[in-house]
This record gives sequence, C-alpha cells and structure tokens, in this order.
Amino acid sequence: MNNIPICTPLTQRFVTIRLPEAIPYVPAANVIGPTSFYVYEYVWKHHTIYVGQTRTSPCLRDRQHRTSNQTYFDQQLKTVFSDATMRVIERKEFSDKTDGQRWMDRMEYLYIKKRKCLRTDNSWGCNTNLPRHSKATQELVIQWAMRRLGSNNLQILCQQHADYPTLEKRLVQPYAVFEIT
Repeated sequence: MNNIPICTPLTQRFVTIRLPEAIPYVPAANVIGPTSFYVYEYVWKHHTIYVGQTRTSPCLRDRQHRTSNQTYFDQQLKTVFSDATMRVIERKEFSDKTDGQRWMDRMEYLYIKKRKCLRTDNSWGCNTNLPRHSKATQELVIQWAMRRLGSNNLQILCQQHADYPTLEKRLVQPYAVFEIT
C-alpha cells in the first residue's frame, strides 16, 4: 500500500490516502478482444448488387444470406442472383465494439453510395432504399467522408430535403445525396 497525502478542499487539511500497489483493470462493457469487422459486397456479372457488414466470418454471413428469406436481398440471392459471389471490401480490427460498429456503418454507407447498389439506383441493386443507419450516423458519415476523401473526390449534390434539418443550418441548401467519384 502507498500512502499519499492530499489536501482536502473543504477543510484545508492534509489527509493520507492508502492506495493499493495495483488497481485491477475492469474493461468497459463495449470493450472486447481484438475482433475483425468486415464490409463486403456481392458481385453479379461485374455489378455490385449488395453491400453489407458483419462481425462474424464472411463465410458464415454468406451462408446466412443464402439460407434466410428475411430480406429482399436474401430472396433475390436465392433466385435471380444465385450465382453472385461475395467478396470482402474492407476488414479492420477493433477492441471496442462501438468504434467497430461506427466504422462499419460509415464504410457500408459509403460503399453503397459508391457502388450504386440501392434498389432505386439500378435494376440489380438490392440494398434497401431506406438504410437502417440513423440520420445522425448519415450526417457523421458525410462529415467523415469530406475529411477523408477531400472535396475533389466528394461532390455533394444539394437540394431541398425536409428529413435533414440539422444539416440545413450548416449548408446553403440541405443535404440530399452525395456521390463518390
């Protein structure tokens, strides 16, 4: 035990505090061992039809997609795009789940926009038209992309859009769509 004298603010007296030699480390709930986080795509006839994310192995995630019938993409993968192949776009290790999830959200959203695989982008797009990412996450993605990619590679197409009131205050015209060239 170490004895450390400190002055208390209220009494202005010195008090000795006994501290143990070692303080045990208790990780926060979101801290995990180094874990791989993946962003992947499905390619069919040289077109990206879907971009997704996972913390499980890509092989396991592929099997889940091919045996599930829960989403539009799962249904299309079994029928129209049965010969599509999965490939990992990016892989990164994190020890913090929250940091890893934020990274996956950003990268997935950027690649969906870059690969133009939303259902409304073209006939082969299978990503949902309403991404699950919150508006706050989308705003962070835009800010992060602007810093990472620079204004030469990131063109923001502004037009009126009522769903993004927080961005309206910062941009001349509110955010609607951005494209990565």
